This record gives sequence, structure tokens and C-alpha cells, in this order.
Amino acid sequence: LHTLRPMETDSTCRLPPSSAWAGRIPALPVIRIFQKKSSVSSSSTFCSASTIALALCLAVFFADPGWNVYISLFVNKSRKSNETLDALRSSETSARKFYREACKITCSIEIVESIPDNLTFDSAILPKSTFAAWNMLLALAENEINIAAYKTSLRGKHILNKPDLSTEMGEKIFDQLLKAGTKRHIRVRMVENYPPKDRGDNADGSSLASKGALHRRPLHLKKYYGSGTMHSKFFVVDDRHFYLGSANLDWRSLNQKMELGVLVLNCPCLAKDLKHIFASYWNLASQPYLSLNNKSMCFSKKDDMLISKTDINHKTPLTIQYKGVDTDDFQASPTSLNTVGRTWDLEAIVSAISSAKRFIYIHVMDFIPMVLYKKPRNYWPVIDTALRKAVIESGVELKILVAALHFVKENLAFLKSLQAINGCSTKGSVEIKIFNVPAITAFQRQIARDRRTHNKFMVTENTVIIGTSNWSGDYFTTTTGLALVSHQNGLNRPFVDSIREIFLRDWKCPYAHALSTYIQHCLENNNNSIMCENSKT
Repeated sequence: LHTLRPMETDSTCRLPPSSAWAGRIPALPVIRIFQKKSSVSSSSTFCSASTIALALCLAVFFADPGWNVYISLFVNKSRKSNETLDALRSSETSARKFYREACKITCSIEIVESIPDNLTFDSAILPKSTFAAWNMLLALAENEINIAAYKTSLRGKHILNKPDLSTEMGEKIFDQLLKAGTKRHIRVRMVENYPPKDRGDNADGSSLASKGALHRRPLHLKKYYGSGTMHSKFFVVDDRHFYLGSANLDWRSLNQKMELGVLVLNCPCLAKDLKHIFASYWNLASQPYLSLNNKSMCFSKKDDMLISKTDINHKTPLTIQYKGVDTDDFQASPTSLNTVGRTWDLEAIVSAISSAKRFIYIHVMDFIPMVLYKKPRNYWPVIDTALRKAVIESGVELKILVAALHFVKENLAFLKSLQAINGCSTKGSVEIKIFNVPAITAFQRQIARDRRTHNKFMVTENTVIIGTSNWSGDYFTTTTGLALVSHQNGLNRPFVDSIREIFLRDWKCPYAHALSTYIQHCLENNNNSIMCENSKT
């Protein structure tokens, strides 16, 4: 018995070196699939298709994330007989099917959330905290951590000019990252938005890089579009675990803002797919003059990462389980950096709205049907139109929770217009509330503009979308972002039910104010009470 590993092929297609396999898979009989630097004659002995399939299944599931690409390269460049090529292609298909089935068994998904200090809910629904999820992920890391960050402001000193107890959780995450990169010898890579919007936004990414804790690349999307930001927020650990959600790598996202995301463990199929999204950011950040229309995504820099097409999308979602119930999941991100096969997150949102029959509940920081950050501003009615159509034609119950923080005049005008169609359908309805996080203590009043809802999720009777984007046109056209999209269609829908319960908890709480009440109290009467948001541009 020997350790199963592929041999090198010719120079055009190099497979992972044997060192990459050490301890990764159990000892198995050698299976002679690959031949070194020569084509295999028709008389060469090959295994049966089923044996090849088993070998590839084990390889794909336990090996490095680029395996599916290496297999495709081998199949495409090999000069075997048609019969052998057909067997290999069939084996690759079998491997992918096995891979998906294995992920269905091993993957776990958990909702995680940040609740601002001093907010209390009359509900037992309190998921694991974002802080606990990040702590767990970093503790699990053995080899590699990849981070996409809009900002890195984990330590309060960049904003407050002094330490404060409220920043303690952010300080601990900073220390975990520092320890991972300098003492635990874990490879940490970070892509971060550039230039920073506010003071201190990139301070801790820069600090960790200067201490040798991570490799960092700033991504300056304005060079390509004239506007836009790197707005994604996720961790991928060891190609097996990840966090994705609304929370920035910022101490305020741990205890001053409403945030919602998912912690996914032991799920290499989804984690590797998310890593390919990270790789597109990482590679682009090293190419100052690369055209975003170059869909081949071929890069030459030594430290660039391999990217492959994806088969996890709205047509072929991955089935995993949540509380024992099948859940179809796929990740989506904006089109400019999408590789072949990936679904645009805007398409996923519109599709979920269009297919809803009973209800649509949305909790987002901004909902403004305009392109706001690029001049001239444009009307952008894609989601707004889909919602109006769903209410009038499908008779759905539409509830929206938003902040009144950015572009308040435009924001509230559009919301008022949307709510005006309430009653236009015999079945459909529209209700909108402003969610305000009050500043209670002197310290909280000091950072009042940063205490807000920052959520970005939607739930219908059969679909959950948890994303990183606000709902204005910029975030779907010139800004990176992504979402986890989940479908449950059986009688038992625990993931849908869990997100619905969280939404209704927020909807019924004392921090959610009817749109008409908020407009009258905070805009028309210029009231300065704690229920009114401090606008921020």
C-alpha cells in the first residue's frame, strides 16, 4: 500500500506535488492514472472507469482546492484515445457528484448575529454572536485564512484615540489574527478596499501587514469604474470553513451595529467556491491596468491564485442540510468579476421576489432605487419595480426594515412612494418601518452615527438571501459584494423559519418605527429625539 498521488504530466499541466498530499488522505493502492512526460499508448493498462472515479472522488474531496481545475486540464490536454478520455470525463462527473453528496453530509450552517449594546428584545431568538463565530473560525485555522474586508478597524484607538471597554472584542480578533500569522505560522491573506472612506478604516490591515502577520492587497475599484468599492465581507479558513455576512472587520460591527451572517463549517465545496471569489479580488488587486472585460482571468504574478469556473449556481445549487432538512445553496456576486457559471446576486434577488407567493420580508440598511455614488446620479428601479409587481400581481405581504441614515431625503421619498401602493391590490400589502439603534450612554452618543442597523437580508416563504450589499444601484453594478442564497421547498423549512423569526423579532421591537411616524416626528417636526437617525453621507 502506498499513498495515492498523481505523477507529473508534461510541463503544460502540473499536478500538485506529493508534499501537498502528505497526511491528507488514507493509504490506498496505487492507481496508475497519470503517466510522466509521455502519451500513453493504446496498449497501456488503465483502471476501470469506476476505479478511476473512486480515485478522483477521494482526490477531489481531500486534496487542494485547485484539484477540479487540474483534472479538467489533464482531461483537455491529454492525448489519449477517445475511449479513455470518455472514461476520464465520466469519472470527473462522478467525482463531482460524490463531492456534492459528501458535502451534504459534512456541511453545517449556523446563523450568526451582532446585537448592539443596550438593545434588548422580548424574544428568545438570539443566535450565536458574530464575535463568537469569528473566534471559532480563527481558532480552527491550521494552514490558511483568506479575508475580504471593506474596512479593518478592529481597535478603537483609531477612532477614539484611546482604548475603551467597548472595543475589547475587536481587540481580541486583532490579537487572534496577529497570533495566527506570526506565532501559529498560518498563511493569512487579505484583500481590502482602497482608498479608505473614513479615518482608521484600513489602519489594522496595514498594522497587521507591517508586523508580518498577513499578506495584504488593496483593491482600488475606482481605477476601473470611476466609482465603486470592495464591499465584500467574508473569511475562508483552510478551504473548509467560512463566515459570510454584513459585518465589517470593525469593532463596531461586533457590538454597536445590527449585523447578520452565516457560519459554515466542514463544507469544502462551498468554501472552495468562495475562495475562488476571493482569488478574483486578490488577482485583480495586483494588476493595475487589467481590463475587467478579460473573462479569462489569466494572471502572471507569482503569488496569484488559481480561479476556475463554478457549477454552484441557481441552476445547479448545492444541497446541504440545516437541522436535518435539505437546503439548496449557492453563492452569487456582481457580474464584473464573475467567472463562468456564477449567478449574479441581483438576478438571485429579483428571482426570489418574482417567485414569492405569500410574503417578502427585507431588512437592509439602505433601500434607494438610484445609482448614488457616481455622477450623474441615475434612476435604478430594478428591485423597486420587482417589489411593486409582486405586491400588485402576486398579492404578497411586503415588509421592509431600513435605516434612515444615508441620503435621507431621497431614501424616505422613495420608501413613501413604495408604501403608497398599499391597498392597490386586494391581497397584497406594503408596510415599511425605520429601524433606529438609540444612543443611550455618553459613549454611545459619541459614536451615535455608527450605531445602526447594518443588516442585508431577505426572506420569502421558500428563500433566504444573506448578503453583503446595500440595496442601491451602485452595489450591484460597480461594487463587489456577494450573497448566500438558500432555498427550502419542503413542508419543514427550518432555515427559512429561523430568518423569518429574526425579522419579525426586529419588526415588533420598540426600535422599529412606522415610516409615517418617523417622517412626521424626525423630518417634518425636526425632532432631535433618540428615535431619529443622525444622517451620514
